Formats: sequence, C-alpha cells, structure tokens
Amino acid sequence: MQSSPVDAIRVFVILVTAASVVGLVARRIRLPYVVGLVLLGLAAGFVLPEAPRGITPDLVLAVLLPGLIFEASFRTPLEPFRWAVSRVVVLAVPGVILTALVVAVVVHLGTGISLGSGLLVGAMVCATDPAAVVATFRRLAAPDRLRTLVEGESLLNDGTSLVIFVVALRIVTGGLGAADATIFFVTTLTVSVLIGGVLGFVTVQVLRTLDDHVLEATITIACAYGAAVIADGLGESGIVATAVAGLVVGTYGRRVALSVATEQALDEVWEVAAFVLAAFIFLIVGAAIPLPRLVADAGPVAWGVVAVVLARLLTVYGLLGFGERLLARVGRRRASVTRGVVAAASARGQPLPRPEGPSVVPRAWLDVLAFSGLRGSVTVALALALPAGLPDRTAIQTLTFGIVVVTLLFFGLLAGPFVGWVLGRAPAERR
Repeated sequence: MQSSPVDAIRVFVILVTAASVVGLVARRIRLPYVVGLVLLGLAAGFVLPEAPRGITPDLVLAVLLPGLIFEASFRTPLEPFRWAVSRVVVLAVPGVILTALVVAVVVHLGTGISLGSGLLVGAMVCATDPAAVVATFRRLAAPDRLRTLVEGESLLNDGTSLVIFVVALRIVTGGLGAADATIFFVTTLTVSVLIGGVLGFVTVQVLRTLDDHVLEATITIACAYGAAVIADGLGESGIVATAVAGLVVGTYGRRVALSVATEQALDEVWEVAAFVLAAFIFLIVGAAIPLPRLVADAGPVAWGVVAVVLARLLTVYGLLGFGERLLARVGRRRASVTRGVVAAASARGQPLPRPEGPSVVPRAWLDVLAFSGLRGSVTVALALALPAGLPDRTAIQTLTFGIVVVTLLFFGLLAGPFVGWVLGRAPAERR
C-alpha cells in the first residue's frame, strides 16, 4: 500500500509529539533525551516491525543530517575552534583511518569474518555521535574549548567516515586499489572543503545585503542543503561541504554580515531545527535496529564493541594525547637551546624569561573525549546502504547495529555521572 501525503503528515506529527514527550520525561528523570529516543525507537521497531521499512539511508543522509551538521558548525564559537582545529583534524583524519584499521583487524580475528568485511565495519563506526555527552556539557557548563573539541570532531568525522566507507566498499568489491584509494580519499576531502567554503562565502556576501531575519534564516537553510546537494551531485562528500559552509557562515558571517539581533534570531531558529532533526534521527535509528538479531548475535557484537573501545583509546590517548605531549616536549627543548644561545650573546648576561611550552589538551579532557565515542545515525545509515549482494552483509549490519546500541545506551546513560566526576576532579582545568 502506498502512503499518501496525509499519512506522511500524520507520521510527522506523531514523531514530533513523541519527541516532545520523551524530552519532557527525560528532563524530569535526568536521562539524556537521546537515550530516551533510541529506547522508544527500539520499542517501536520491536512492537511494529513494519515501521522500519520506510527508513532509507537517503532519508537520514540527505534530509536529516545536513541541517543537524550545519547547525552545529554554524554555532561553533570562533575562539575555541581556533584552538581546537588542529586537534580536530588529527582526530578526524588520521584518527578515523586508525579506527577503521584497528576495528577491521580485531573484528576479523574475533568473529572470523573477512578482513575486507571488517574494514567495512571499521569505516562505518568511525563516525562519532556524542549528543548525550554534549547535552551533559550544557547542563554542567563545561568549558567552551572542550565542547568545541568534541563537537568539531563529530562534524568532520561524519564526512571522513563517509569517504572511507566509499573507499572500503570499492576495495571490497574489487573496484579500487590501495594507491587509487589514497588519491580518492585526499581528492574528495579537498574538493568537498572547497565547495563548502565557496558556498559559505557566497552566502555571507548575500547576507550582508539583507536586514530581514526570516529571509536570512531561509538563505542559511538553502546554504545548508545546497552544499550537500552540490557536493553529492559532483560525487564528493556533502557532509564535509555542509560542515565547512556552516563554519564559514558562523564565523566569518558573524563578523561581517550579521547584527546581534540577527545572530540571536538565527541561533534560535537553528536550535529548534536541530532538536527536531535530532529527535527524528534517533527515533529512526532505534526503529531501524532489529533487536532480536542483536540478542542472537551477542558474541560477535561484544567483539565489535571491544574493537571500537580499543580504537578509541588508541586514538585519543595515543594519537592525540601522547603525540601532542611529545611535540610540546620537543618544542620546550628547542626553546631552551635558543634561550641559551641568546643569553650567552647578551652583553649584560641577564637570563631571558622562559616562555611557556605549547598548550596541550588536559588529561581530564582526554578522559571525556575518550568517553565521547558514541556511534549513531551516520553509522546506521551506512549499514542500511550496504549493497544487497555483498558477502557477509547480514553479519556486518548486525555488528554495526550492535555497536550503535551499546555505545548509545551504555555510554549515553553514564555520560552525565562520568563527565561530572571527571571535570569535578580537575577544577583548574574547567576554567
């Protein structure tokens, strides 16, 4: 039976009502609303097995995600982002590649599926979705830099994980070699960033000529979805393009084109849009996950969760934490040598003041960042998008869905107590 536009409107009303009720209840019992939405979606998918049939990857990737990603990037503060940008790039590019490889190897050894299938699982679970942790940040008034670091990683991870997924799928199906895969990855990211940057710049120039809140909000919506449509139409990453466009409008645009009143109006519009879009996504995620299949394959799912946790620890503490501290130590040694040479050449022989070494991410923040590796909507959408004839398709989807459920529910439920405890132990690092 084909659904009519009236049926679609009814579904929309039901989803909005359900999201509002879950949000109210979650606020009363101090439960992350994301967890409540996923639980409601799981229940709906179990009680009404026909519900997930209308859920497609295009609905999530093309309709829901661009608006959510644009809102997050548009509202990213400029100063914290300047501090976080290099760290975000480390987590979102080499960190994503490391995650995909670690998950591929562990899943292959633990479950017996092929290494290529493990690589697909790794590519899909690279995208982080730390909505529960970010909600905790708002309640605890966490540092802006920490929040920007977590949200910025999620923004770029979504785009790079999509690119790696395409690369992995082409490698598994025999259509792409290792050298070609590297070129494809770098080219896609570069072109997508350029598309988003150009469209964001053009949008800002248009906004400079306007003084109408409604029209300006409409133009930013066109920019958000236009970046995704143009990039996808050219075979590039629409998610990366949308994120970059949002950053340009939210940083450069705020300085040169938006008045204080306009900023406030656009922030409120996008905040409401983000809540509705996020509610839809997590309800859909829950409804799309076959709970009985996850219970039957609990063993392989456990291996998948172990792989994701291990990859997260290596990425955060090894790649970012250890790497940044190593660079800081080298920088201090070089500065010390330079001071010695200059002081020896000084006629008065007075020692110069010692400059501070490069700032690093505090250990408490690394703990929070490691805990923020939840998986969600992008991962589920990619799992749904797997070709029907792909070997190990059912096993790959089960592993992926299981990782999403465990990370969202387990880490989501513990996000508030854990983040509050970690930041409470380090009051100096919170300021």
